[in-house]
Amino acid sequence: IAAMICELGKCGVVARELADGLEIEGGAPSRLHGATICTYNDHRIAMSFAVLASRVPGILITNKDCTHK
Repeated sequence: IAAMICELGKCGVVARELADGLEIEGGAPSRLHGATICTYNDHRIAMSFAVLASRVPGILITNKDCTHK
């Protein structure tokens, strides 16, 4: 969860860790921007940010080979 909050923050998303997950603050999509995303060698992070990258230009996902299963 901490990794997701960190990487989301790079893209302009405000998120907080909760005891049972994370909370993402809503807002204007215009504050979202591209960033270089670290996957922490976790395919779930890579796949999550691939969805965001389909809507927000400039997102670069590093170590995308972690999705090879």
